[in-house]
Amino acid sequence: MSQRTFKISRRQALAGAAATLALPGSLRAQADWPNRPIKLVVGFPAGGLTDGYARVYGEQLRQKLGQPVVVENKPGAGSILACETVARAPADGYTFLFTIQTALVQNQALYKNLPYDPNKDFAFIARFDAGHLPLIVHKSTGAKNFEEFVAYAKAKPTNFGSYAAGSFAHLVAAQINKIYGTKIEVVNYRGEAPMWQDFLAGSTQAAVGSIQAARAALDTGTGVAVAVPTTTRSRALPDAKTFVEQGATARIFTMEGWIGMLAPAGVSPAILKKVSDTILASADAPEIKRVMDAYFISKGPSTPEEFLRIFREDTPHWLAMVRELGVTLD
Repeated sequence: MSQRTFKISRRQALAGAAATLALPGSLRAQADWPNRPIKLVVGFPAGGLTDGYARVYGEQLRQKLGQPVVVENKPGAGSILACETVARAPADGYTFLFTIQTALVQNQALYKNLPYDPNKDFAFIARFDAGHLPLIVHKSTGAKNFEEFVAYAKAKPTNFGSYAAGSFAHLVAAQINKIYGTKIEVVNYRGEAPMWQDFLAGSTQAAVGSIQAARAALDTGTGVAVAVPTTTRSRALPDAKTFVEQGATARIFTMEGWIGMLAPAGVSPAILKKVSDTILASADAPEIKRVMDAYFISKGPSTPEEFLRIFREDTPHWLAMVRELGVTLD
């Protein structure tokens, strides 16, 4: 009896193996996925929110999928290098991208020849909230609100830190110049970490970025938050008025950016669904909650469908804004 049971089990196993081998190569790879390490390419250095999301969600993928997950920071050219790397990677479910909205949206207007097409080269997996990105000015300016900062920028040379060329921060500075006649000089960095280091050293007089990354500047009093975007105040900075409250009502001052997770176009729907399901199911994990709390973010990740909808609906507005401001990078 035991011998017969063994033979049946072996026969079943052989039949299953034969059936798997009989599948076309792409389906066989899909059925075996994942069977080796997964790579998450991040368009910025370690230390910012984009990298933070990649690392905490990467750990969840490792735990739930049973394979190592490697985070590869590939900063440069406003995340263009990372985007190009992933766009050209095999569509086998082993390479994913974490980047900011700028790389997928504004870059379409900022560059004449992008080495990737945001509309064709990626599969959309999840959109993550970037939280409030306040305007923070150096204590040396003496400014305590947006009006006082504008007055300072009109009177003295002002360097303005931007975490990426063409980013929300870059556009805020360009909009201030256009409306108020200032001549703010935008300094574009490869991410927030080096931007805030220069701010602390006094090399820049203002910057826009995430609250957590700016924590050292705020806690030491080196930086003062003089305005927050969107139409509601940040619970992390309740005394900082919104741009709108201070009379700055241009569209850029009420818009929100995001961080996205994507894959090369052509990855099988089954793999994409498995990754998306894992991301959505991990949203309440303690490690992820800690990151969200640190950045004062309350909204979790989106579904792929919602991410794609937001991308398609918001892109025309951002592109129109970039063109109206006349910002170009090549």
